[in-house]
Amino acid sequence: MNEKNLGFYTNLGVEPLQKLAEIGGFASYTDMELVYDKIKNSRVIMEIGAGYGRCVDFLLMQKFAGKIIAIEQSPTLTDYLKQRYSNNSQVELVEGDFKNLQLKEKADAALWMWSGIIDFDREEQKNCLRKIHGLLSEHGIVIVDIPRLGFKTYATHTDEQRLHLDSAYGTLDCYIPSLKDMEEYCNEVGYAKCYSIDYKTNSDKERTIYFLEK
Repeated sequence: MNEKNLGFYTNLGVEPLQKLAEIGGFASYTDMELVYDKIKNSRVIMEIGAGYGRCVDFLLMQKFAGKIIAIEQSPTLTDYLKQRYSNNSQVELVEGDFKNLQLKEKADAALWMWSGIIDFDREEQKNCLRKIHGLLSEHGIVIVDIPRLGFKTYATHTDEQRLHLDSAYGTLDCYIPSLKDMEEYCNEVGYAKCYSIDYKTNSDKERTIYFLEK
């Protein structure tokens, strides 16, 4: 994650993050249900920003047969993930910045769900997607979930793509990529295909999921 925003997630902790998932409608896995057909036959799935294990739990509930690499940088969240999955040989926990990650085998799919990408500015987003490209197998896919452009929130909006949040847990500075941004990233990094779907969570939060295929 963006180092400037790391303090927010470290201070946030598990229970507040779970509460935010409920408020946002993510606890019901609407996003994961929409993308699962694309990834269910993967040998290896890596998740960037595993949080409290929401996506890992979904994959296990679906009896996903492959390996799950859960990457998390927040020490607080990583400690929680270790408690939950340390005895599960199917789940490999990686603590640290995924930008420094090296894999023993390429992943067939990368999940970057629940707005993870918006913690970075435009140049960082492109560089992160370049790093992911190098970690994917020949026909791999990265799936990116973000708020739909123009959504309303209690954060301060500089414009419809840039927002700033002050909270008891710290600050967040975010950039929401547009379709034009995502297409530009794809072309510059070398993904073969970029497409998207719009959806709503069960709490009516408007979202967009992007699929970037090698």
